[in-house]
Amino acid sequence: MNEIDEIEEKYTYKFKLFLDGIVCKDEEIEICKNLIIRRIIDPGSLTNLEIKFQVIDSSPKLFPLTELSGLFKSDKDWGSLSKTEISEKVYIYPAILRLFRLGAVFLHSIVIEPYNNTDSKKERIIDMNYASLIKYRKYYEINKEDKEVLEKIMNILQKPVTDVFLPMAKESVNHVFVALEMYNNAFLNIGTMEGRVRYYPSLIAFLVGALEALYLTGENEGSITRRLGQRAAIVLKPFINYHPQEIYNKVKDAYNIRSKYIHGDALPKKFKEKESLEVLSIAIFEFVRISILIFLQLSIIDNENDKKKNFLFEDLDHSLLDVKKACKLNNRLKTCFIPK
Repeated sequence: MNEIDEIEEKYTYKFKLFLDGIVCKDEEIEICKNLIIRRIIDPGSLTNLEIKFQVIDSSPKLFPLTELSGLFKSDKDWGSLSKTEISEKVYIYPAILRLFRLGAVFLHSIVIEPYNNTDSKKERIIDMNYASLIKYRKYYEINKEDKEVLEKIMNILQKPVTDVFLPMAKESVNHVFVALEMYNNAFLNIGTMEGRVRYYPSLIAFLVGALEALYLTGENEGSITRRLGQRAAIVLKPFINYHPQEIYNKVKDAYNIRSKYIHGDALPKKFKEKESLEVLSIAIFEFVRISILIFLQLSIIDNENDKKKNFLFEDLDHSLLDVKKACKLNNRLKTCFIPK
């Protein structure tokens, strides 16, 4: 088993994140220096804190599947390090892994201790409890063949994801933050609690909210559905195995379901069956995930500079008629890396 390399820093901390949503096919994968992901083979070897999620959820499948371990630096000593500061240092990793592929990657708990710690009393276990809230349990697999791609996406997304999320207490909220929040909420799907049964319409409503945050502004004119579907289709077509017309139609269907759900109306006849809603929801999940990855990499994340977003929309809306605009847009999209 690989040891995490030593870092010479006055305040350096080791962390372990216990995660749901990822199935690690190999015993251990070293993603990059000081960041290792491991498969949890025996849930009985975990501490009582991690095991209790299995009991609460009454399902043998709900113990943490994966451990992500690494190091972070801080200017705070052990006694001054708060839960919020710890969360800010490590939250980036499940956030990126939730975008790497389609999976409900959420935290069970965090274990943290000073680097080179010899005092068991200096180990802190933070019960995050997010994973126990998941209603849409979607898993993806990784293996050693994914190491290069994982390392690349970690390097690409670390700064933009940090810029979007941190500090957690900041008042300003940008459109990518809102899209990420809606994407996360679709997995947690709070509308299914307390016996509510409209599972997929609730989930789709969150996902459409994410697409609206990315592709629309508060001053849209004309048909919102048409504009949303066209923009998503143009941006996503190089990265996804759907014809642009299919993307447009699926976004239009999702928006219709979202409207029916919010206004308490009956769903369209073609979506009366659960299977048709499930197929649509998976497609929209992927549209949102890939769109967020694109917006993060194009650095269209700052509400104080709406010009970036407006310039993108100008290129999008004119790309079908203006060859120069289309080429400019395609060149920008080519710079984005979307893991398969």
